[in-house]
Amino acid sequence: MKQSRLDYMDLAKGIGILAVILGHVYKNTVFGTLLYSFHLPLFFLISGYFFHYIPDYWVFLKKKLRNYLIPYAGCSLFLAAFHFVYSKGDLASTGELLLKFVVQKRYSTLWFLAALLLAEILFWFVCRFCEKNLKLLVFLCVSISVVFMLFDNITGISLYWNLDTAFIVLLYLSVGYALKEKGLLSRLTAARHKTAWLFCLLLSSLSFTGINILLGFDTLEMFRCHYGCIPLTTAAALSALQLPLPAVCL
Repeated sequence: MKQSRLDYMDLAKGIGILAVILGHVYKNTVFGTLLYSFHLPLFFLISGYFFHYIPDYWVFLKKKLRNYLIPYAGCSLFLAAFHFVYSKGDLASTGELLLKFVVQKRYSTLWFLAALLLAEILFWFVCRFCEKNLKLLVFLCVSISVVFMLFDNITGISLYWNLDTAFIVLLYLSVGYALKEKGLLSRLTAARHKTAWLFCLLLSSLSFTGINILLGFDTLEMFRCHYGCIPLTTAAALSALQLPLPAVCL
């Protein structure tokens, strides 16, 4: 059973990577809109599923900084070095580039890594506060996430190191964490009529997204602080997030 869960997560990661690529290729199309509704939330859900609560905060923090900050810094320095060579030694523009990586406000494809790092640190504090009360944990994460979705929708302002997105990511971390803690993944992958279930999930996600568009709201695009009609975009994302579940056992 553990192996089947890992197989699902490998499949989910593959689908997520493919969705990111195709989402950029087919941007501003119905297909691209569907992919944008779940491709980043899927990565955040997977992170929540594999999240391990370590009681010692400093041990936890050291691990997360090693896992996220070192790759982030390494990629940033590599890109800065490449820019320096490409710009024929332009120190001013290279310095500006490095500064953008330091303050990190939706800059480059590394922006989501900064958001995920802060989100997992925030999630640790939620886990600490809720102890083993999973219902309270999910409730708090959903509530905090909705508040910051409203903040982004109203202001359109991204905070340093994408802190606003980090609070929103708590929703998807909590869903992934709950899937693991309650063993829901095993039940979903073992469900009968998987093809029909897959079709219903796809139809649900498309329907929620379509209604959101018809009502004149923005579709989900976390990079641009667009969350549209929050109940509809969230429902569309959560429906699409489950698409790999029945597919793994088809």
